[in-house]
Amino acid sequence: MRAEEFLENTSGKTVIFFHNDTDGCASAAMMMKYIKDTELMSGDVSDDVFKNLGNDFDRIIFVDYPVDQYLEWFERLKGKDVMVIDHHPIANDLNKIGFVHINPRFKEPNKYISCSQVVHKIVTKLGVEDTDWIMRVGAVGDAALKGTKNEKDAVMMIEGFKTFKKAKKLPELVRFMLGCYNVEDFVYSEYRDYMDRLRKEIENEVIRFEMHGVKEVNFHEIKSRYGIISVLSNALFEKYPDKTIIIYREKDDWYRVSGRSTKFDVGATFKKAAEGIGVGGGHVKAGGAHVKDFIIFKEKVLKLLQSS
Repeated sequence: MRAEEFLENTSGKTVIFFHNDTDGCASAAMMMKYIKDTELMSGDVSDDVFKNLGNDFDRIIFVDYPVDQYLEWFERLKGKDVMVIDHHPIANDLNKIGFVHINPRFKEPNKYISCSQVVHKIVTKLGVEDTDWIMRVGAVGDAALKGTKNEKDAVMMIEGFKTFKKAKKLPELVRFMLGCYNVEDFVYSEYRDYMDRLRKEIENEVIRFEMHGVKEVNFHEIKSRYGIISVLSNALFEKYPDKTIIIYREKDDWYRVSGRSTKFDVGATFKKAAEGIGVGGGHVKAGGAHVKDFIIFKEKVLKLLQSS
């Protein structure tokens, strides 16, 4: 009810800030179906972003971003109307400090559904129609639903667009999604080439991964010049669902890491392993990290696995 009340009373300059993946794009698209006159932003949440958001907008809606991890930054947003719709493990309850914070984990801490499914439920109650296909694409992108071939192609197309045109361009694709009638309309479009290009990049890395032999726990450094660690870890995990897959890439003296596993809590493990050298977190089966020293991170991950 709090989300519906917030949206029904939306006024002033509004921005929807969404996570730069398929679930985030789908969540933003459905939200924009209700709030048509709004700005769209995507990218990494940083200290500068929080500062500028508070200066530039009256109302801020975060979707698919665990911004509750950055409690100190919300001091700058006091007096602003802020709503966070998320599905990640909860770090802080933003409702307690005057903001609207929606997350199904408040009632069921171990529940896993995509942010798209949460947003879909909210906007449907507000009378928004024809968003089922968008919700399903978002949920398939976050492995909350299995998905059809076209839905999986849609995920690959979005991830390909992000890879080759960069995350800051994703609002363009979200707006295009809004003009599509169904998933077929979306997939068989001028953006399809991004899907084909991404598939080729993934195929090359899968070959490199398999050349070293598939083990129970796999660490793989990608050589692609594109940021495909997350989508590659998904592809490898789909192919080897009983293995632990950890993909990493060095850029600007930092390492981006993406992990998938059914053997341990990836998000919690990455969060602990990244302490003192960066940041990490995520879900039970899927997590990510951004660390300064990958050797130390890897050693800590292996120790945590041995003790789990």
